[in-house]
Amino acid sequence: MSSSEDEMPEGISFMQSREEEILKQKLVQQDLQREKDKKKFIHQSREKRNIAQKEKKLLSVELLKKADAAIKLDEARKKKLQENSDTHEINNEQSQDMEDDSFVKIAKTKEFTKPLSTEAVNFKTNHLYNGRIRRMDNKQQQNLKHKLMAKSR
Repeated sequence: MSSSEDEMPEGISFMQSREEEILKQKLVQQDLQREKDKKKFIHQSREKRNIAQKEKKLLSVELLKKADAAIKLDEARKKKLQENSDTHEINNEQSQDMEDDSFVKIAKTKEFTKPLSTEAVNFKTNHLYNGRIRRMDNKQQQNLKHKLMAKSR
């Protein structure tokens, strides 16, 4: 009975195999913990990035509000200046009647707009009120070409 089947396996102690299994389980747990930590880190970095984007967006909203306020102030100043200039012109007219006519009043001129040429006006009216330009794709053109060729035969 010297065959290999009849031989006893080498003696493996119970304690040694138990320790090997415990080490394997610890390695698997460490790998799982590393994966969990990695996902947690990725999630935190995304959250930080999103918060930073929101803050940046809020800053731009605040800047827009400040710009709107500045525009409103500017418009109010222009309105006051216009009102003051209107009352000032009335006062000037009265004072000019009293004074010599040494000053010449300069009236505000209208903004100059270039008149449209007749060709431009005709083009505009044609495109606004006349039929639209119909466009065909390549396939439709080929079908139309074949129909015309068939009719001409």
